Amino acid sequence: MYDDVSLADAAAPRASEASVAAMDDARFRITKYVRSKLGDRTTLRFVRVPTTYYDHDLAWRARITKAPSEMHIAKTIVMENTRAPPEVKDCSNPKLSKYYAVMVQYARRLNTDRVRKYLAGMNTGVLGSKFFNPRLCPEELSEQLTGFEKGAVVPLAMNTDIPAVVAKHIAEDLSTVILGGGHVDLKLHLPVSHLLELLRTRGEDDALPPFIVDCTE
Repeated sequence: MYDDVSLADAAAPRASEASVAAMDDARFRITKYVRSKLGDRTTLRFVRVPTTYYDHDLAWRARITKAPSEMHIAKTIVMENTRAPPEVKDCSNPKLSKYYAVMVQYARRLNTDRVRKYLAGMNTGVLGSKFFNPRLCPEELSEQLTGFEKGAVVPLAMNTDIPAVVAKHIAEDLSTVILGGGHVDLKLHLPVSHLLELLRTRGEDDALPPFIVDCTE
């Protein structure tokens, strides 16, 4: 089951019926996916936040979501390899994918060049580094690939099985993380160990995603 902790409801304006229905749909979609992978081994905590959430600083966001610290708040961004060979059009090969779902903390800055070097390194002897140039995916395409709008993206139950890149500081330093919750007004608390297990969708081979990358500063 999930623990629907509406911690921010008192600060949030009354949601429309359509918005409430959309939030319920997002929770059901994500919960169904997690249960199919982990059964009842984890508790999902969804937090409703005010529509002004992104107008505030990280300290306020941490307080409103009951995050242990600002470092625990993360985002998922979809990156496109704009220099991939023309035959690479999808995500069927996680080592040489057209798109990657990259998870980073809001409190740290993404170093795109480190992501590029990591992806190129996985393909040493296959392709040269000139074929790797990860860039932020256009918002409309990101929503098409994930099924989630900006501010709501979670690397679970996406429309497309996009290989995941998780920043090293998330994977190794945190016990829990707060991600997008499938709706812009929902955030999701999830144990990091369970997140990594959920992202390992292609088997137990360490060479397969999620890829843990030291990609932030």
